[in-house]
Amino acid sequence: MRKYITALLLVGPILLISIICCTPSLHPLYTDDDLVFEDGLLGVWVGTDPAKDERAVWEFAADRSTTVDPETGEEVTRQFYTLYHTIGASWTAQFTAHLLKLGDKLFLDLYPEREQDETANYLHETYFVPTHSFWYVEQLEPELRLAYIDPDWLAGYLTDNPGAIAHEFVGEADDQWAVYTASTEDLQKFILSCLEQEGAFSDESVFVLERADAATVQELGWAPAEMSIIATKDGEPQGVTVQLWTAEGLLAKEEFTD
Repeated sequence: MRKYITALLLVGPILLISIICCTPSLHPLYTDDDLVFEDGLLGVWVGTDPAKDERAVWEFAADRSTTVDPETGEEVTRQFYTLYHTIGASWTAQFTAHLLKLGDKLFLDLYPEREQDETANYLHETYFVPTHSFWYVEQLEPELRLAYIDPDWLAGYLTDNPGAIAHEFVGEADDQWAVYTASTEDLQKFILSCLEQEGAFSDESVFVLERADAATVQELGWAPAEMSIIATKDGEPQGVTVQLWTAEGLLAKEEFTD
């Protein structure tokens, strides 16, 4: 098993903006109909965090959830990703990541996972609200290029165009940032429109990541068993294929079936 120290993610607007500079949202960017799954995203990606100027590691593992459709009573399986994210020597944070397609554009919706900590102060925890963040997937191969809307550009844009999207400004008077409060439908329209706005995605808001080679994976001490995708037959899950891809090809593979 991976030896992780996973941070307790009490991620509200203040903590989120200080870590990744994304604009937090109370609502997701996706509906079930928008979700897609790309095997090419799986694996370990490394690069330099433009905000911290330190090595960033993004590891995407496959995951799934099963719910019951209230109308038909049938089970519905949704595939998504678990993201393990590390900057420099910091703790590894864990996110639920949904890949979605709006038109012909790919986006990632990240949502922090919270550990159950019996020693945590429940009153203190109630003041922190997990939020979504949105990333435009500019490219999947051979490099993974992720971009978020520049928060400084957004603050200026919303000051000049307050009706563009439902939002609130939070923070101190001299240090404020936006929080999206809009519905998923309105968020989708707004985010797509920002792709056409000059300056919305600055150089500082673009992450360029490369697949980790075998030596880097070994250095990090990460187990290939964490890299799993669901094997399917006629659309139905039949088991799990565990594999880890690197720039040098398939590093390890194991199959587990029912």
